[in-house]
Amino acid sequence: MIKFIGIKNLIDSKESLLDYGFLYTLKNDDVETAKGLLKCTFLLPETESDEFFIENNKDYRNWLESPTFIDIIENYTETHSDATINSLINAVLHYWDHDDFLD
Repeated sequence: MIKFIGIKNLIDSKESLLDYGFLYTLKNDDVETAKGLLKCTFLLPETESDEFFIENNKDYRNWLESPTFIDIIENYTETHSDATINSLINAVLHYWDHDDFLD
């Protein structure tokens, strides 16, 4: 299982993310604010047993599908070449709230 502490580390590792499956967070992590995402623990299962462990453990919850997260970041950076971590976090939060990409 791969662990990322904070969304900045997750964004920086985007190229190494799988093109399938969910990203998970700790159950009590704040995924609805920029401040919360900066401190979240993100988990990416690498095996079926990792995924089974997370899905059957009440300490974790699914967040976004890994390909969706990659698409959010790529979609935003295609139109905003000067994107900052804060603007990328806003794009993620926009998707989380509206199920739609931020233009």
